[in-house]
Amino acid sequence: MAERPWQKRRLQLWLRHHSPVALPLALLLLVIGGWSLKSAVQWLGRDADSASPALRSKLQGMALESLESVSGPPLRGTLYMGIVIDPDRILNPEAYGDLNKRVQSLTNAFRTVHPGVTVQVQLFRSDSVIPKLKARVRSGLGPDLLVASGLIAGDLHAMGLSDSVQLTTQEQQQFHPASLARLRLPNGRLSGVPLLYFPEVICFNRSKVKTSPATLEELLQASAEGLRVGLATNPINIYWTAGALGANQALVTVMRGKPLQPELRQRLLGWLRWLQSASLQQRVTFYADQGQVLDDFLHDRLDWISCSSTNFSTLQRQLGPRLGVATMPSGLGGEPTPISRERVMVLGKGSSPDQRRIAKAMASFAINPLIQRSMTIGTFSLLPVNRFVPPPVSSSSTLEALVESQRQSNATEPLLDLLHAGDPRLEALAQTLVQLVFGALSPEAATEALIRDLRPLPSLQASR
Repeated sequence: MAERPWQKRRLQLWLRHHSPVALPLALLLLVIGGWSLKSAVQWLGRDADSASPALRSKLQGMALESLESVSGPPLRGTLYMGIVIDPDRILNPEAYGDLNKRVQSLTNAFRTVHPGVTVQVQLFRSDSVIPKLKARVRSGLGPDLLVASGLIAGDLHAMGLSDSVQLTTQEQQQFHPASLARLRLPNGRLSGVPLLYFPEVICFNRSKVKTSPATLEELLQASAEGLRVGLATNPINIYWTAGALGANQALVTVMRGKPLQPELRQRLLGWLRWLQSASLQQRVTFYADQGQVLDDFLHDRLDWISCSSTNFSTLQRQLGPRLGVATMPSGLGGEPTPISRERVMVLGKGSSPDQRRIAKAMASFAINPLIQRSMTIGTFSLLPVNRFVPPPVSSSSTLEALVESQRQSNATEPLLDLLHAGDPRLEALAQTLVQLVFGALSPEAATEALIRDLRPLPSLQASR
């Protein structure tokens, strides 16, 4: 729906006399009128400031109370915000520009409600964030708020690089229980606050194949007919095939340190046999690095890959309408098990009282329903963590694929509960898969290697 200036002006004048119902109306316009995040927040905030100061309090009142009370003096100061980037995220100048626009959209909206705040953002690579944070915290220059993978939130707290947060029972109901369980500390507090999901899906070139293969059998058949397939051996990127071939339960059983029954052993062996068989196909290429998979897809050397929705903007810019998005293929073992990437907000260490108030206010602002839904429909590349904000799947086949992938990812929760960032078993799994697909290990030898190497280490068992 196009925004007509005279209509917006009339609504602004109406605000002066009807502010008590303005916020519900704005939410309605956002949902059915297609307003952008900028338009909705500007209308709620800056455009109505002089007429209705109480309206700003209504938007603030949507915040989580335990994170930041709406009472107290106005927020003033600088928020130092860090964002952790995945190693397989495309980071060319255009991608940096897209990320900057998204961050600025959120921070500008936040400053509409809190004009006395400025926000400075710094990016960290996930493979180097720990040492860099340690150095910054020691020097008193750590971020006040860090957006990072949910897998490292607990590690950051254990290392003394972040502070915990406390949510009331009512506030916790806004999130899926599994998301909070992974963030819960022994004292009941949380190592971070969930922010959003980036599901793992299939990206394919519509000029080469009209629809994505629905099953693994169809995928190999399409490859035999000319479809160029790219897969990474990184466990996060390849785990979806384990579910499709019925091996996910076997992997979880081994990682829990429990005996593997013959049936589960056969499923694990069957998965590894399929991977090796696929690697022998002429047009199926396995990569040790997901970044190379993305690069070859961007440069028309591959037609079909698995990809995180974090890279949608770059892929869409390059391929335009040729980019297709679909869920992973199923297999004889059932549905695929894609691993969705959850982003959480972590409170930094050593913030001043004012900076801590701002960090909490930003966290609560980012997860209120209006902002969560706006981020979703503004990019079509992420999903909200607030379970009371259903994505409008009827408006986008891409969102429909993301939602279905997120549902399928629920089956990976037992695995994620057993892992943390830097878990040596992930590296062991990756190395075994690399040796398997490049012919250095047989499926039988790889099965024995995984049973041996994926069992919990004594240090990991003691920490749980």
